[in-house]
Amino acid sequence: MINNARGLAKRLFQLVTGKVESRGAPVLEEGEVPRKLIMDAATHQVAEIDGLLDELDTTHTLIGKEVLYRSVTGQAGSVDEIIAKQEALKELAEDKELVSAIDKLLREAAVKESDYYNFLFAKYTGYMGSTDSDKLEFQGYGYAEHRAGMKLLPELAEDASQLPKVKSPYLKSLIGTISSFAEKRECQLMEGPVYKTSSGLQTKEEKGFKPSIKFRDTLIKPTLVAIIAFAPMLFGPAIAQYTPLWMLHIVLFGIYIPVVTGFDQETFLYPLAKLFAESKEANGVLDALGRLDEILAFQQYANSYATKVILPNVYSANSHTLELKGARNPILGKRDAGYVANDVSLSEQRVTFITGPNSGGKTALCKTITQIQLLAQIGCYVPADEASLSIVDGIYYQTPEVNTLAADVGRFGTELKHTKAIFMKTTPNSLVVLDELAEGTTYEEKLQTSIVILDGFMKLGNSTLLVTHNHELADYYRDQGIGVFRQVGIEGDRLTHYFVDGISTNSHADKVAEKIGFTAADINIFLDEKKR
Repeated sequence: MINNARGLAKRLFQLVTGKVESRGAPVLEEGEVPRKLIMDAATHQVAEIDGLLDELDTTHTLIGKEVLYRSVTGQAGSVDEIIAKQEALKELAEDKELVSAIDKLLREAAVKESDYYNFLFAKYTGYMGSTDSDKLEFQGYGYAEHRAGMKLLPELAEDASQLPKVKSPYLKSLIGTISSFAEKRECQLMEGPVYKTSSGLQTKEEKGFKPSIKFRDTLIKPTLVAIIAFAPMLFGPAIAQYTPLWMLHIVLFGIYIPVVTGFDQETFLYPLAKLFAESKEANGVLDALGRLDEILAFQQYANSYATKVILPNVYSANSHTLELKGARNPILGKRDAGYVANDVSLSEQRVTFITGPNSGGKTALCKTITQIQLLAQIGCYVPADEASLSIVDGIYYQTPEVNTLAADVGRFGTELKHTKAIFMKTTPNSLVVLDELAEGTTYEEKLQTSIVILDGFMKLGNSTLLVTHNHELADYYRDQGIGVFRQVGIEGDRLTHYFVDGISTNSHADKVAEKIGFTAADINIFLDEKKR
């Protein structure tokens, strides 16, 4: 679950202070190896993964958002992990009482969550300082933040122990991790009392009979206050009453506050915050909480989808394969019961050509495939009638490049660099979408370069989808008996957005020009008006 407790703590600090969005880059410790991401930033943007996150994210907690983002962008889980999540979702689908109980637990945790993070990272300015929430600097001495922050995990453990019994191993593990925290040392320190001994911070049980200082979560320490209040009497009643020594207790109280609060902060508050921030036990509970939030979000996504959703058959393979029946886009189809469904097969052949008129749905189909692949790999439902696929180690999506002033190789070279980068990272277990190839050169060079590139991808053995208007390129491969060919269906002049076998030779450019009002007739009318 949690591999780097301190890294998660830093990440949560950024979330609670608003330094990064819930989808920002992960925070790495010095020397830590970045985790392999399932897609690069360009693919994330082109495949509209942020939009997919918007549809999935009904999480209540910050840690839930963090876990969901890690799932969507992170390395693929194993088949066993995916199946474990699916079994949990099946149990949730059949047990509304369980869903309601977990939802209540998550909502209550969300109310206390920010108080816990505040305590982990807060600095205290005293009552003369000012509050700066961006830096988590709070006016005061930290006692209030400690009292509020220490409620989350102990109360969460108690609430988890009261949940209905579960059957699926995944839910058992998460709930068990949370409820068992009640027995951990960190929980005892959170509930108190905490003692400072020669061995460090300890619980009452650990302290035993060793000399110690007990932490009192308040500025008022009864023994010290009593000593200061009666200190002037040590000089005798008459002297204390009729000389300036009666002001001694005021002076002492002036010293008392900074000394006591400074001691508590340096001896108890900051060390406790550091201990909890770096604790694998505490962060393991947070991670389990986030995973509960994530799995419930998956169930809510299924409940809110306009048409059928299923848990796909997921498996490992030597090279990527995918079979979809009645697949619908995870974003666009969520609220549209009339969304046109399509069948997709990426099994028998390594390259699939997608052709058809502009605005026919070619790009939407490719995004549907990539988004469904991603949903399947995080253990979520997918919008389809049937779905069977192997897990991938990477999803890569290339769109036509626009070269910048800094580019030294022009549009063709800029795009070719991107294609090369994808090619170098691709394995037989990758899914690659190419939206046109070799743009920015002559027709002959474009055709020849595209053939060289596609031959290379086919030799690698991954699944490659090519969206293209270059029907001659598709014809070249069809003549060799290589590839799958799907084109946009047309009924009269109407694009159906349903894909059928074949290669389209018409891009309907005239229809697009007519739609936006920039045909030859429109241009002539504009020129005639300008002459007048």
